[in-house]
Amino acid sequence: PRRIVFVVVGDAREGRFVPREIAIGRQAADMVEVLAGLGAHDVVVTSGAFLIAAQARVLALKLRSTALQAGQRVVPRQRS
Repeated sequence: PRRIVFVVVGDAREGRFVPREIAIGRQAADMVEVLAGLGAHDVVVTSGAFLIAAQARVLALKLRSTALQAGQRVVPRQRS
């Protein structure tokens, strides 16, 4: 399964986040080893990620609807 985390972009108070796919390793209690996908100084969302993901899906649907209404061709995103 794909593992996605949200990383803070710029000032956390601005509320801008980007999704990042990560590879995980060992897990113990509430700790997870991240093998790839994050930098040493990246700030990861640890609470509220579900709400961020839901908001991103709603925004994507609105953008798609607006594009379709404007007669633009909408191509589905390829999943890897």
